[in-house]
Amino acid sequence: MTGMYAIAKREFLTLFKSFKSVAIVLLFCIVAFSISNFVKNNPGLMFGEESNPYVSGIRFLVTVLGFLFVLTLSHDTINREVESQTIRFVVTKVPKTSIVFGKYLGILLFWAVCLACSFTVIFLSIGQLYVLEYIRLIVFISFAVGVNMLLSTIIPKGSYSIFASLLCGLLLPAAGMWSVFTENQASQLIKYATPYYYLIESNWKSYFPFVISILFVYVAIFIFRRKDL
Repeated sequence: MTGMYAIAKREFLTLFKSFKSVAIVLLFCIVAFSISNFVKNNPGLMFGEESNPYVSGIRFLVTVLGFLFVLTLSHDTINREVESQTIRFVVTKVPKTSIVFGKYLGILLFWAVCLACSFTVIFLSIGQLYVLEYIRLIVFISFAVGVNMLLSTIIPKGSYSIFASLLCGLLLPAAGMWSVFTENQASQLIKYATPYYYLIESNWKSYFPFVISILFVYVAIFIFRRKDL
């Protein structure tokens, strides 16, 4: 357990050392501040509590660009260390299961902090804290992190996984949003396999993407434990 937390901490800090990661955090904060100020100065845009206009910018970034952000930043979280063979030193001290779960938690924690910064900006601007919306977006992001872990484990080289990540980062949101607004057999299958349908639910179903993400992680562990390192 200690090893898993050490891996999570290292992954979390590594992400924050990246210029691209810091730029994304700043982007989220700027969007949150801009939307909050705009709505505050234009109260006529408030259509009721359900519309949640103050968090609309963050929701847009997460749902449209979230997959792309997560997958491009962390696409090589596993295969990078396998390629460089540094993973051999880690597996002598930490079980493979703890390595995968630790990296998953580290990446998810990074995005939780990123979103927390954005919602803090909103709170400081208008004095309202949207806790439920924050949790729902974390659940959404967890799905993307689970996909990321699976891709990074299956694809052996970082040069290949960056291409797959870009492709998935563009196609998954397009397919997910299309399935929500389309009624046919193919769209129904896609709808329940992506987090977009669950995001618009207001009951326990809205947390189901997190369950799917854990399933992705277990599949990644199953594959990783059988890899010849």
